Amino acid sequence: MPTRSLIAPFPIAPCPITPHQAAAAASHRPEGFAPSGTAADLSAVDLVIAPLIGRDLDAVELIGRLGRSRFRGRLRVIAPRLADRRMVLGELRALAEPLGIGVDLSDRR
Repeated sequence: MPTRSLIAPFPIAPCPITPHQAAAAASHRPEGFAPSGTAADLSAVDLVIAPLIGRDLDAVELIGRLGRSRFRGRLRVIAPRLADRRMVLGELRALAEPLGIGVDLSDRR
């Protein structure tokens, strides 16, 4: 079964995915998803890709919204090179794991 992905808004900086990957992921966007609105039901989504810090929200706020939306998949956070990557990943996981959300942290290249 293919992974159903949702790509949260990226900042203006270049993102590490191809336009083809973005279009494919957007085709799996669940009905009614509104990043700035009330929590939508994201229980059918397997993977969300988002920046650590975006224009409208950051990964910490996104974790809370995903938890309220019944999302129980993986959150892949894209970040620039960080001085203490393990600390940031630990903090994100501490917030996400009690909600049933797994977190990966990827470097933006």
